[in-house]
Amino acid sequence: MDQDRDSESIPPPYSSQNGSSEINVLVVGETQHGKSTLVQSISSYAGAGDEGIEIGDNSQSCTRKVGRYSITTTINQYQLVDNNGHPILEQPWKQLYKLKAREARVEKVAEARQRPLITFNFFDTPGLGDSGGRDMEIMVDILGHLATLKHVNAMIYVRAADKPFSTSFAKFFDYLRRSMPSLCNGLIILHTKYTTAQLNEALDRGEDDPEEHRRQTFAKKTGLDLPHFFLDNEPSERSPFAQLRTLNETSNLLSHVESQVPLEVTGLRLLKTERIHRFQSFVASDLRELTRRLEARWEELRKAASVAEQLTMDTEAETTRCEAAIEQIESQIRDIGGAGLEILGTRTVAQDYKIYKHLIKNVKFNLKDQTVYFEGDCKIQDVRKSASSGCKWGSESTRGSSWHGTLSSNMMRSMHGTATFYGRTCDINAKEVALLRASANQQSTQLDFIRNQAKKLRRLAGGDEEMVKKLRGGIEACNRQIKLADSELYEVSVHEKVKDLYKVDGRPSRPAVIQFIEALDPELAMLMLSYG
Repeated sequence: MDQDRDSESIPPPYSSQNGSSEINVLVVGETQHGKSTLVQSISSYAGAGDEGIEIGDNSQSCTRKVGRYSITTTINQYQLVDNNGHPILEQPWKQLYKLKAREARVEKVAEARQRPLITFNFFDTPGLGDSGGRDMEIMVDILGHLATLKHVNAMIYVRAADKPFSTSFAKFFDYLRRSMPSLCNGLIILHTKYTTAQLNEALDRGEDDPEEHRRQTFAKKTGLDLPHFFLDNEPSERSPFAQLRTLNETSNLLSHVESQVPLEVTGLRLLKTERIHRFQSFVASDLRELTRRLEARWEELRKAASVAEQLTMDTEAETTRCEAAIEQIESQIRDIGGAGLEILGTRTVAQDYKIYKHLIKNVKFNLKDQTVYFEGDCKIQDVRKSASSGCKWGSESTRGSSWHGTLSSNMMRSMHGTATFYGRTCDINAKEVALLRASANQQSTQLDFIRNQAKKLRRLAGGDEEMVKKLRGGIEACNRQIKLADSELYEVSVHEKVKDLYKVDGRPSRPAVIQFIEALDPELAMLMLSYG
């Protein structure tokens, strides 16, 4: 799969249409399905060798942590040529499949303009289903690493073409949907180990389109229409046709990735592992004890106070409760009401031109143009398209949440293309944001009333007002953190601050609990030191 690099001229630098000079690609999937081999294959495509990428054997994965591999390349199309350098065209599948290395070779298709160099940052991740039984810990590592990136252009889910979409797939895919739904909507499905020999055997068995069968099976399992690519990671050196298919499918994959809008990495959630659950259950227990002590101290102050002071303390408590509720609602609105873009969905066209079926049997020189329709849940802000060599999109129309376009191909060319649709986060979540705003307004009205009552009562009462506020604020903070500790999801940004604490077996020490709470709420940690 070596390429002939053009040493006489330097390709122009990449000028991103997306406004970003880095293209970040996350590669995920189960173990032994070819994730690292994919990165190695793309590195070879770029003429950079294997970049020290380790490949696992048949029993376990070599990838133990997230690895970053920067690969710079141009995106080209390739063709078969004979020993005289003439392109080999219009030959049936069987003849192309049987070509030997002594009869043909792969060459880059000459183009009128020099293609730019593009740098892709591939993040190779440990595989799920590893023999070590570390699935959830692995996902924590993946999402924790993802949270350190400013943006992600694409996420590739790798699955071996000879493996069904089984229970393990359903479990992993459900995790992706729950922890990062916006990225999951734009997932790219890559079927690896899709050898030319296997495809030839399937055609001999009368299977008309095994690729379409995989697409339909995936759509039935997930309900999603996502782009699919089929790649032989390690094509036979004895088969020029196998090498050609791998090179051009790699080109199609990189073209699609390059066309995607960079998405901000926000709102990621981690499903807690058993170890994290255990640690945070101890934290919640200590917080409940702190709550009991703060409430006891608050009751002592209340009993010692006059009637006016008691009423003042009650209104202060309600004020703190309302303020905490409003703060939580506004935090939710910030999470889902931003102006950034999210993927609404994708549409894919994949149709192969076959000499016997289309030319010999039906005397068709071109595949029929394919008109694609998309209806989003909100206004479409951007559409990014990619198409294989010899194909192009046209006749596009976007009106509000609706889009349609037509993909056409040149004579005797297969037709492969994708369209990815983007909407604003605030538009996608408009109904939920409206409900949250209404709730926040209701709480604000109630808060204004309580504050007016408190002003009148303070004229009659004395007491330690600052101490009362401190106690009630601490009680609300405890309740908030207990709720987070008891939930099955938590913020990825928190994980980076406290991940080393989870290494403790058994009950964590008091300093460890305080250190954990300090990472979330420094003021609450000070209260625990005072009352814990």
